[in-house]
Amino acid sequence: MADDVTKQISALDKKFDEQFKAVRREIGGVRQEAGSVRQEARQEFGSIRQEIGSIRQEGRGTRVLLEDVQHRVQALGEGLTGMTGRIDRMERSLTTEIRATQATYTPLTVHTALDRRVGTLEKARRKN
Repeated sequence: MADDVTKQISALDKKFDEQFKAVRREIGGVRQEAGSVRQEARQEFGSIRQEIGSIRQEGRGTRVLLEDVQHRVQALGEGLTGMTGRIDRMERSLTTEIRATQATYTPLTVHTALDRRVGTLEKARRKN
């Protein structure tokens, strides 16, 4: 009977060792698989970080361009305001000059000046 018990214990030890090795192999496979998953996750997160960095950089560049455009538009607006003022002043000045010229050269004045010129030309023609 002791022999039977020893054989049973030996068989149980052997079975335990086999199952222990199988579990150990499974654990090793799971660890290896987990390592692969971790590596893939690191690569994915690295790619995502690079994309986020690129997007941030692009955003900075866009913001700089927008600020530049905003300043240019503001400068154009200020320039347009200044130009409008200058145009208004020039129009007033020209209107004043036109009125002064019209006052100086009324039809009667122009007619008189033409009469003088015609008279001068006729005298010159007679002398020749």
